[in-house]
Amino acid sequence: MNVFLSTERQRALTMVEVLAMVAILAILFSLLLPALSRGCTKCQRISCINNLKQIGTAFRIWENDNGNEYPWEVSTNLGGSKEYTFGPVFRHFQAMQNELGQSPKVVTCPEDKQREAATNFDNFHNWNVSYFLGVTASLTNASDASPNLFLSGDRNLTNILGSGPGLFRLTTNDSVGWSHEIHAYKQITAGNILFPDLRVCVLLTPDLRKKLLEPGAAPRLISLP
Repeated sequence: MNVFLSTERQRALTMVEVLAMVAILAILFSLLLPALSRGCTKCQRISCINNLKQIGTAFRIWENDNGNEYPWEVSTNLGGSKEYTFGPVFRHFQAMQNELGQSPKVVTCPEDKQREAATNFDNFHNWNVSYFLGVTASLTNASDASPNLFLSGDRNLTNILGSGPGLFRLTTNDSVGWSHEIHAYKQITAGNILFPDLRVCVLLTPDLRKKLLEPGAAPRLISLP
């Protein structure tokens, strides 16, 4: 059997070649980083939409178990949050903790850097909440709610409503929009709205104003955290 041995030594990379490879890798990384960042942002936005869908499902379970009424239509003596209609918004979510799966994390958007997810409903407050609630002093029955009603959505509503927290009357004449606090990319701002039929719509500011003009969307009291 013949064995062939190569006596040629494998050439080592020179310092110039190493530096060139490092430079190429750095350029590739810089090109890929924005795409990775956009992908991460997209995942966070999807998580926010899923949060609102879970909140909508919790509302549906609640109303089915409480005479087709929302928490702010039921007295605190019966497990609701009616006495907090003009109080902090977290009380309404707190009343639905069983329907929310005993986890308050669902009411915090991962893109909302000014809010921190709570670990339990005992140590829970407005600063753990990323979403507004559409409540009203007239207490419309949930089963009669318009499908265009703003049931919940991202808290960063601006203009006439201000920046919260508090209770604001939302009308069709309001020049409402979104701030850059949460779902903003470059100069584009958008937000999510939850409707009573469990739809969650991603709306730019012009689309938000159009939705507000649809029958049944307003007037409405908005509780901002």
